[in-house]
Amino acid sequence: MLILIALYLAFTKWLFPNDIKANAKTDSFISSKLLDLGPWTKAEKRVFIVFICTATLWMTKDLIVNLLSIPINDTIIAIMGAFALFCLPSGMKPNTNSEINVDEEENVNHFNNILNWKDTSKMAWGILLMFGGGLALAKAMENAGVMKMIGEGISNYAPDNRFLLIMLVATVSIF
Repeated sequence: MLILIALYLAFTKWLFPNDIKANAKTDSFISSKLLDLGPWTKAEKRVFIVFICTATLWMTKDLIVNLLSIPINDTIIAIMGAFALFCLPSGMKPNTNSEINVDEEENVNHFNNILNWKDTSKMAWGILLMFGGGLALAKAMENAGVMKMIGEGISNYAPDNRFLLIMLVATVSIF
């Protein structure tokens, strides 16, 4: 960690210093855009909380497994986060963008959840499936021993030729 901090300081302070000065025009533009966004809605606050919880669980997963002996992995954590978004109410009136008052919240029978199935139909499922398929294929290749065989083959044919090794690794990673 100390090396990372030292490298950051070396790169940002000495090797590639940032010579950009503050600009009043840019500051006013950014300030106006932030004001246009307005205050956070209840839904945005709830999404932020779910995101922070999910990210914290991803970072502390190994600690949870070791201390509590709960068999949890990244997939389960991601599904729990998505499930929470489907279950939590957004705090917005149905079919509007206005928030529900505390008094009105008890009288409303239908809450708009933060995420509903209609929203997921607009999602780029192809990218998600391609990413998941790639991970599944990599895991299957690892379990079958193909990855070990490829690694041993590369190390046998290119032990001394670093250029050939770099070209092989680049070719395999691209395709």
